[in-house]
Parts: sequence; C-alpha cells; structure tokens
Amino acid sequence: MRNITFILALLLSTTFAGVQAKSIDSLQKQLDTATTNHVKAQLYTDIADELIQFNGQKTREITYAQAGKAVEYVLKAIHFNSKLDDTLAIRNNFNCLSSAYFIQHQYTQAKWFALQSLYISRNRKDVAAMINSLMQLASIKVAIKDYKMAEKDFNEAIVLSKYKNDVQRQIDIEKCLATLYDNTDRSKLALATEKHCDFLAANIEKITLQQAEVNKVRMIAQAKIDAEQAKIKAAKIALWVKANKEVQAKLAVEQAKTRKADRKKYLAALKAEYKWPLALNQPKAEQVAKNEEAKTESIIASN
Repeated sequence: MRNITFILALLLSTTFAGVQAKSIDSLQKQLDTATTNHVKAQLYTDIADELIQFNGQKTREITYAQAGKAVEYVLKAIHFNSKLDDTLAIRNNFNCLSSAYFIQHQYTQAKWFALQSLYISRNRKDVAAMINSLMQLASIKVAIKDYKMAEKDFNEAIVLSKYKNDVQRQIDIEKCLATLYDNTDRSKLALATEKHCDFLAANIEKITLQQAEVNKVRMIAQAKIDAEQAKIKAAKIALWVKANKEVQAKLAVEQAKTRKADRKKYLAALKAEYKWPLALNQPKAEQVAKNEEAKTESIIASN
C-alpha cells in the first residue's frame, strides 16, 4: 500500500509539474513579446507565482532553486511597478518575496518583506491584508522559535478577524494559536483554545450576528467621534483664517502709514533742495510748489 501511495504521489507531482512548466513557458513567450511596463510587471509576477504556487494550493514541494528564480522575477516586477507607482502590485510582490525567502529558510529577508507588506496595508486600512501579513509573520517567528512574538501576531490577527466579523477566519487562526500553545508545553491553554474553536464552529451563525451588532455600534460611535473631530478641525481653521485676516489688515494699515510718512519726508526733502517757497513772486512760487508736489505724489502713487 505504501509503494502504491508513493507512486501515486509521484505521478501526481509529475502531472502538476508538467502543467506548471507549460504554464510558465506560455507566460515566458508572452513576456518575450510584451511592450508595456504594466504587462511586463504582471507577467514577471505571474511567473514567480507559478514557480512557488503563491496564489494557489501547494500541490508539490517547492525547491530552493525555484524559490530563487521566483525572487529574481519578482524583483524585476518591482522595478516596473515602482515606475508605475502601483502600491497594491508592490505589496503583492512583497508578499511573494516573503513566501519565496521563507521557502529558502532566509527568515530575515522573509520577515522584512512581510513587514513592508503589513506597513502598506496598515496605511490603507486594509484589514484583510493585515491579517494575511500577520499570519505570515507569525509563521516566520514560529520557524525561528520566537514564540512570544508569534503569539502576539496571532492575537492581533484574531482581533482583526473579529473586527471584520469573519468568524471562520477567527477559528482558523485560533487553531494555529492552539498548536503554538501545544508545541510550547502549554497544554491547558491549547485545550481551552481548541474548545473555544469548537464553540465558535457550533455557533458560527449566532456569533456572526452578535459580532455584526457589536461592529455596528462601534461604527456609529466612531462616526460620532469623526464628526466631532471634523467640527473641531473646521473651528480651528476658521479661527486661523480670522486671525490671519486681522494680521493682514493691521499689516496693510502699517504699510499705508509708512508710505504716507515716506511721502512727507520725500516732499520735505524736495522743498529744502529747491528752497520753496521763493521770496519774490510769492503766488507764482506757491503755484509752482503745488504743481511740483502734485507731480511728485502722482509719481509716488504710480510706483
């Protein structure tokens, strides 16, 4: 029976390997004729995905060399996606790189790219993607025996699954957490977590409705908080605008006073230079002085 099982497994892996090779060859031919950066980036990503079965169920053992090739293709995809400023595509590339390096047991690199993916997801408030990254990080930390930090990632993922009201995902994560407890000699915690999983599975519909109600209340409360914060922000902006207008008005008055003072000084200097008013022919001298003063004010006003 064992021999038959081994042969069947071997035939199955060979079949899938043939399909994969054919798929990669087809993608490579498309890549050879691709002209746009977007298409090239997508094809590089698709080839890498096929090499390590990133987006599908694992049907064969991925070799170190295949993971290495996947890394090369993903790095090329990142080059184009960076030019296109496609954040989501880059995040997907980071996830693929993390998986490839994990297969190669290069855990430092795997952890780094998983953290970059998580950073993008947090900024976008993409909860589902955050859960995926946390699960990837937990797997890496279990592999390097950093069980305390792995437990932290699992617990955060559980909180987020409740936030998403995804009870089935919560069950899957809690099962991983129970396994972690069991492997770290915490059998009581493992048993309690497994019982909680069974409880969730038995009451999944009821719990889904309960969590939906809790999330609804939370969303309403958050909406009120956001509205209050928006009002406070609007009030601050209005005060700033008012204060700015007052400052500008005061500045305009000061500038007008300065211009008037400068004009008086300038006219006084002219009178002193030309010795106005003249001693003889006083009416004519006064008229000349007025004309000169009018011309001077006209020149100053135009400037």
